[in-house]
Amino acid sequence: MKFTKRPLILFYFLVAISFTITITYYGFDYYTLPLKERFYSSKHQLLNPSGEFGHLFGIVGSVLITFGVLSYVIRKRWRKLIRFSYLKYWLEFHIFLCSLGSLLILFHTAFKFGGIISIGFWSLVVVVTSGIIGRMIYIQIPRTLQGDKLAKSEIEKELIQNLSKINNKILDDIKIYLTYDSQSQIIKSSFIANLKSIIYQHKIQREKIKSIKKTVEKINIDSNQKSVLMNDIKKILSLQSKIVLYNSFEILFKQWHIFHLPFAITMFFLMILHIIIVMIFRAN
Repeated sequence: MKFTKRPLILFYFLVAISFTITITYYGFDYYTLPLKERFYSSKHQLLNPSGEFGHLFGIVGSVLITFGVLSYVIRKRWRKLIRFSYLKYWLEFHIFLCSLGSLLILFHTAFKFGGIISIGFWSLVVVVTSGIIGRMIYIQIPRTLQGDKLAKSEIEKELIQNLSKINNKILDDIKIYLTYDSQSQIIKSSFIANLKSIIYQHKIQREKIKSIKKTVEKINIDSNQKSVLMNDIKKILSLQSKIVLYNSFEILFKQWHIFHLPFAITMFFLMILHIIIVMIFRAN
């Protein structure tokens, strides 16, 4: 059973937004109180970290994050699970569970941070933020539906096919913008250098699209054909950019992983430590 992406992303977004709005609306007057005054609030027994809702937020949030991480790791290493969903959809599911779990953890803390909890929470914030950045890098690396990375030669083959499809439909003025050096690749060693290269390439791509659009407007075809032609041209420019930045994105993703992993391990270690401490004190 395979799922389509857009409806799922919309569903994930609506669930997260609905939860955030509901809890914020209900607990706004409590969460905005000074810490010393919260004890006297009628909602304190429900929303404080050890309250009925507050404690539940912590449990459910921890479960969602743990399941989100473990399910994605297992899916990456156990290819038989492909019949349930492609890896890129599983990645979206992983991000959704970890993001929603993080929101629950945030409300579990009742926006009160201190000691070891503050270290764990800010580790969680770094993990979630870097996870979003990692996802942006990940989707720039051309892959198959199954999640396998495409070879540079496969991307070049797709580029040639797309170029041949519109070759007879475009003017020489446009063809100039669609030519590039097939041997050109940007290879940088540092994270910042790769990031600058990517930003620069996207700037060039935007400028090309802007110039091509002006030329396409002069072609004597109807607006629908112009729209289709521009979409084909944008796809070609995107493929060219992916070839030029092929190594940059790969190196960038590896460097991101080195940064992301230690914070994730720290977060899980402190979360487990927090759970153990709570269980010990509750038992006593």
